[in-house]
Amino acid sequence: TRADPPAAAAACVPFEAGSVVTDRDGRKFKVVKSRKDGLVSVITTGRQRAEMRQEELVLIDTARNTCPTGFELITQSPSVGRIDQCDALAEIVAERAAPPQLMMRPWDSFGVCAQRCGSPTIAGLVTHPQLAWGVPPGQPPAQSRVVCFALDAVAHHLVIEWRVGRGWRLLQSYLRPERAGPRYGEIGYTALEWVTATRPCGGADTRAHRRFGQGRWLSDADVLQILQAILRLRSLTDALVTRCLLPQTPFRIGPRPQEHDRSALQAWLTSVEPVGEWAGEKIHAAESRGATISRPPGHDVQVALGDPTRGDALEVLFSVPEAAAAEIDAAYAEFTGEKFGAIHYLRLLNYVESDYTQYVKTAEGRAKLRAKQQERERLFKTSQLDGAQRTEKERDHFGWVVRCIHWGQD
Repeated sequence: TRADPPAAAAACVPFEAGSVVTDRDGRKFKVVKSRKDGLVSVITTGRQRAEMRQEELVLIDTARNTCPTGFELITQSPSVGRIDQCDALAEIVAERAAPPQLMMRPWDSFGVCAQRCGSPTIAGLVTHPQLAWGVPPGQPPAQSRVVCFALDAVAHHLVIEWRVGRGWRLLQSYLRPERAGPRYGEIGYTALEWVTATRPCGGADTRAHRRFGQGRWLSDADVLQILQAILRLRSLTDALVTRCLLPQTPFRIGPRPQEHDRSALQAWLTSVEPVGEWAGEKIHAAESRGATISRPPGHDVQVALGDPTRGDALEVLFSVPEAAAAEIDAAYAEFTGEKFGAIHYLRLLNYVESDYTQYVKTAEGRAKLRAKQQERERLFKTSQLDGAQRTEKERDHFGWVVRCIHWGQD
């Protein structure tokens, strides 16, 4: 198993007196006092006084008797703050910083989410709040919102949370090199590093961190910019897959039919199905061999398996036009701060046409998922609030998906 990344340079803030925390064995404690040196005085359920290290505890309930915001969860819980794996962070924030019902919500495609908002795109989450966040007649407006994005096709997950009168916060992390292995070359950052200003985050562009991170409350206009960057990335990569990447795979795949020609489109989708498994095999090969991207000025970008720093012979998989790659790099960096690497091009094919096809995990993928779930349950098995039973169904929609929840009290 992979070791935890080094603790973030930024320091977590002490718990508030009256907060409820849990240890890794699932035992709950009420905080009496939390010191800056990391020592926490707690009362057990048996009314016994004890001293514990903040490092061993995770916030589960605030002193206000509410679920914490994602920001509070990250900044007060060291084991959450040092997470650099984006999907693990997004999942824990969804479990701990929102009502348990969120984990029961289905994941929607971007198209379905847009329809719910009465908008052409997911930008309706901001531009059409009355439809996107409507409440039944006679009920007060929602005070809190959480939006979870699973952008599997570009290997990134993130969460955006909102509080009435304050605005939005973007919560994310990015796998650091010591954890990523030979597949990635990005600098990466932990959740705590992202929400603080201790060090610049972003191996490609630190402006995303300054603009959307550092724990800042964001305006509707800020979040609309994030959503537009995601939509632009989706548009650019969809076009690249169809026009550039699919023709370079070892399969005979013709031009994509128009949407209105349903029978031709279905036949074309069937012809594309083997591509996802092929890309998955290449991703698995990259686990050991490495994946390399070269960007020689004035030439096509080359995506290959192998690591030239080890003297490996490279297996070139794709050539991508320089201008197209530059546009994708810019859109990805606009909200992550990181580079769009070789592995990301393979992920695009691993989740090809995800709105139309159901992603099927390989046996190895299912084993990894089980291991991940077991590890998460070990660390956060009391993640549900007020003893509610966590009964999340296994995801059946992948690629570019979103799920949301809003509720009345912070």
